[in-house]
Amino acid sequence: MREFLSGDNKSDKTMFFVNIAIIFVHIFLMFIYTFIHSSLLIIINTLSIAFYVCMITTSYTNPKRYVVIAFTEVWTHMIVAALCFGWGACFQNYAFSIITACFLPAHEEGRDKFYQTVPYIYSFSVIITYFALLFVLDLMPSGSVLNVNDTIMKILFFFNNAVSFIAIMGATIFYTSKSKRKVYELTRKADFDELTLLYNRYAITQMNTQVRNHAQSLRKDYSIAILDIDHFKKVNDKYGHNSGDLVLKQISNILKNIGSDNIIPGRWGGEEFILIGTSDMRYETFIKQMVKLNEKIAHTKFKIENHEQIDITVSIGVSSIPYDMSMEDAVGLADENLYEAKNTGRNKVVG
Repeated sequence: MREFLSGDNKSDKTMFFVNIAIIFVHIFLMFIYTFIHSSLLIIINTLSIAFYVCMITTSYTNPKRYVVIAFTEVWTHMIVAALCFGWGACFQNYAFSIITACFLPAHEEGRDKFYQTVPYIYSFSVIITYFALLFVLDLMPSGSVLNVNDTIMKILFFFNNAVSFIAIMGATIFYTSKSKRKVYELTRKADFDELTLLYNRYAITQMNTQVRNHAQSLRKDYSIAILDIDHFKKVNDKYGHNSGDLVLKQISNILKNIGSDNIIPGRWGGEEFILIGTSDMRYETFIKQMVKLNEKIAHTKFKIENHEQIDITVSIGVSSIPYDMSMEDAVGLADENLYEAKNTGRNKVVG
């Protein structure tokens, strides 16, 4: 249990606490059923509690089976209790909770064949059941099987309405937040390099457009630097690609912590990185930052596989970019200085 609660699966944690809450609902109902001496409802309620207790003590590995059993339990309990207590106890309101809990995951997992069929069948069946109960209870002389006092009816009225509303609200909040997380993950994957978690080429191009537009509004130049890891192919050949990936991650961490909000780092491709300095930063200051960056990398021991450490250097080409220049031409200017840095000894900044 402790391992489960400390795990990373948010859906499993959510279902754990949902089952706990449902058990408490049934425990409260058990007091009511015991008070009115209804053997049928006590048996149904006992089976319901046993099911949800089993779902706590076992791993939540088959959500589809859980959906079928849980919805059937609520559905059956709703029908029997509504017939026993009548319309005024509001057990029929659990139909709305079932429909909400059916359609939200069906919408969330729409591509799954199970979620394209079963929840819809349940939802329409519950709707039919709701109106069938209304018709049957209207035909019954007393409106219910059991005759209970007004106090019990009022307690059930408020309790069932409260639980139904909370269930609807909880399911809506859960799946809304889940959808937001999925949108965030998709956005992150679209804009960020998977290995380094820096802006990828597409996203950094969009960021450059924003920086250029800002520079154009101020009629000021901005800066671009292209950083290339020296002899990176030798690192991959000698230590393996996993070690090469570790080096790329550590370089990216250094770039993320460059210490200036006016410098935007990204991965341009392979072992090349790009840094965009906004027009709020003077070109001379940007070059000084690149020199510090170059020195920091040169003095860092990079950890690779088998707990080894290696030295890495980089060459950086820097250029001041006119605000009306295209991204392609801007990178071309920085590239020219990068080639000069690499052809004149590497491990330096040329701008």
